[in-house]
Amino acid sequence: MNKTISIIIPVYNTEAFLAECLDSVLNQTYPHLQVICVNDGSKDRSQEILEENARGDGRILLIKKENGGLSSARNRGLEAATGDYVMFLDSDDWLNRDICRQAVEAMEESRADLVMWSYVREFQTHSKPTDVLGSERLFFDEAGVRRLYRRLFGLMGEELADPSRGDVIVTAWGKLYRRELISGIEFIDTKKIGTEDCLYNIEAFRRIRSAVYLPVYGCHYRKYNAASLTTTYNPRLFDGWQNMYAHMEEHIERYGLPEEYREALSNRRALHLIMLGINTVAANKTAAEKCRELRRIIRKPVYREAFRRLDIGPMPIHWKAFFTCARWGCALGLYALLLVIQRIRGK
Repeated sequence: MNKTISIIIPVYNTEAFLAECLDSVLNQTYPHLQVICVNDGSKDRSQEILEENARGDGRILLIKKENGGLSSARNRGLEAATGDYVMFLDSDDWLNRDICRQAVEAMEESRADLVMWSYVREFQTHSKPTDVLGSERLFFDEAGVRRLYRRLFGLMGEELADPSRGDVIVTAWGKLYRRELISGIEFIDTKKIGTEDCLYNIEAFRRIRSAVYLPVYGCHYRKYNAASLTTTYNPRLFDGWQNMYAHMEEHIERYGLPEEYREALSNRRALHLIMLGINTVAANKTAAEKCRELRRIIRKPVYREAFRRLDIGPMPIHWKAFFTCARWGCALGLYALLLVIQRIRGK
């Protein structure tokens, strides 16, 4: 088993975490790696750390470029990838040291096109494991992959029992891709869309014939990097997500996908109020300004329709309360609930 994994690591000002990230990769139990580190215009010591590691390990390929964002760095890494398989890793996160071996073995044994696994959210004082699909090892045939493909568009039915899990499978990291299958697919800049990983995987999953899920915690997702895109206020998030929904609608039209995909996308729009709300609460604005922004969002006709169609029946009481406030246009109630959510997320 000498298949090579190209691990693409975009790097931007992560000197505090980069050594741990690289250590977890270079000390994998599976040695056949091409480690592509793309320095996306870092202004700290990241380049020095990369060069120090590259001098001691010929598997590292260093690419230095002007800052262009995460998508640009990943695309540059994909251009340089020569491995049989591709994996993505953010430079402030790290891997369990046996995950590459486990993923390649699963890929080879099942002849799958994709292997995915669970991850651990790492806070400053504690860790929270996140099970992406469940406790069992699952093999997906073509019909199963179609269900995963639909889930990228949004949750449906009993999946709505936990709205906070809507995006657990959309990440580009936490997966091993067969490189020939994703050839030609590029990431779209986050300045243009809300979540580049989701659209990338929609294109990838459309091509996949079979996939394997490993019920292991292969990645550690750092939640306390103050510079992370997921921990800072993003004034472009609302417009970016509208662009993403437009791309997804166009994808449904282009490939003639069934009506359930439109229902799933409507649910995604409704559920994304959680993250839009958290983003709004994180803004440097007064409480009154934040309530006005929430009111502006929930009163838009497309959101009112999404909230009307959303099945809150499977949800626990706190999420029923949240989306009932959204249906009624109660921005103050949403704001109060979001403050509670923000506090819980920080624990």
